[in-house]
Amino acid sequence: MNALCQMTGLGRAGFYRWRVPRQATPVEMELRDQMQKVALESPAYGYRRIAAELQQRGFEVNHKRVLRMMREAGSPLGAAVRAAACLRGHDGLAAQPAGLPEPGPRDHAHGGQPALDR
Repeated sequence: MNALCQMTGLGRAGFYRWRVPRQATPVEMELRDQMQKVALESPAYGYRRIAAELQQRGFEVNHKRVLRMMREAGSPLGAAVRAAACLRGHDGLAAQPAGLPEPGPRDHAHGGQPALDR
């Protein structure tokens, strides 16, 4: 592959971006279906726990494959779990960032976030 790319003057990364994506196999479609079911059953699960659950259900999959498939599907799961973990303290209560006023009664329409000066 390297020699071919050098002859054409094209980088390997450019070649792989240009290449047509392959169609999903029935096994991958079943795996995606099961991933969605696990994520709906346990919304707090990240890609590692989902991978462990899929392994218990008989799928030969590792956490890297689960993460790649989630990214390809555009799953917001990973970002949502990390954001929730960052905003919660060890006591499970939501943390208020330092320097921001507590949300007032009118701020509930915006998810409890204080309105910024415009």
